[in-house]
Amino acid sequence: MIQICRGNESDCEAVLGILQATFGAYQDLDPPSGVTRETVDALREKLAQETLWLAEEDGESEAASGRPVACVFTKPHQQYPDALYFGRLAVLPAYQRQGIARRLIEAVEQQAREQGFRRVVLGVRTALPDNVRYYQSLGYDIIGSGTHQGYIEPTYYRMGKVIV
Repeated sequence: MIQICRGNESDCEAVLGILQATFGAYQDLDPPSGVTRETVDALREKLAQETLWLAEEDGESEAASGRPVACVFTKPHQQYPDALYFGRLAVLPAYQRQGIARRLIEAVEQQAREQGFRRVVLGVRTALPDNVRYYQSLGYDIIGSGTHQGYIEPTYYRMGKVIV
């Protein structure tokens, strides 16, 4: 069974493994994902400003109990003061397509409501149309686009959902 909970600094090593395993599928992405530059120390620093949500496997065995299998980070959005941003949503490949990402997003949306945000936003690469469609299926709309440094054409969409 999967439990959703808040993470802390002691989870950063496991989170790095989740990020690397998940984003490894996007190694040919242009521009490259920032996950390739993540370290345990960088994740610990990230936690000073952001909230970490985890999906943990609550298995039958002691070894599986409390093992993180997915994660997402949240923080107030700098451009949109009424919005909570989430990023680095990652689910270990063996656990994908089981509704875990949706449950993490529900936790993010609940956090936004509890903290008085009107909407939730995220960035999705234009090169990943399946991801765009997934978020649209959860009620997120494209609200703009952005361009990574050094690129002329937009490289990502801003997506958002009103949650009030």
